[in-house]
Amino acid sequence: NGNKKYNEHFMLHELMHLQMNLSASEEGANKLMGYNEACKKKFMSKYAKYFSNLSVKIGKDKVNEFADNLFKGFSLQLMNCPLDLLVEDLIYNEYPEARPLQLLSLFEQEQENIKSITQGLKNPGMFPNQILRASKIMNMITSLHLKELYGMNFLNYYKPNQQEMKEAEDLYEEYKAYRVDYKPGEEYDMVMY
Repeated sequence: NGNKKYNEHFMLHELMHLQMNLSASEEGANKLMGYNEACKKKFMSKYAKYFSNLSVKIGKDKVNEFADNLFKGFSLQLMNCPLDLLVEDLIYNEYPEARPLQLLSLFEQEQENIKSITQGLKNPGMFPNQILRASKIMNMITSLHLKELYGMNFLNYYKPNQQEMKEAEDLYEEYKAYRVDYKPGEEYDMVMY
């Protein structure tokens, strides 16, 4: 992506995804992760009332586009959060010379994550509460990872309540358990978990 400051980190990040994918294929443990039209219909049905109320404010065409983007973005976040933790560990451990760039890139990502969550919290009703909460917890998990790798703690910026903090910490501990004896393909188990 030519718009990003840290393209080298993003390229390395995507190459690590490819390496993990190839390793899982070699072990016969590769899986295709994604979403389909049935998933999207369930999502639209679950949040039908929210989208209906929103269409009154911004119009049906805009709401359809917003709903589609929300579904795709949230689905990608759900699938990528655990995978990206493993990817960043690979970069950190296998390419120590890339750490300064990794730190800068992850720091910028953290700022974007905080901004998106705080904007959502400042504008109640902007997103369905369940989606905002899940996104917040996943962002907190990446924040816990940044804290572990580089000692930078931004968790308070998310203004988590006690339950959200516990969930993020529990999920991060689950990730760390996978990481200890990680075998190719287990990243898909993490996503399902």
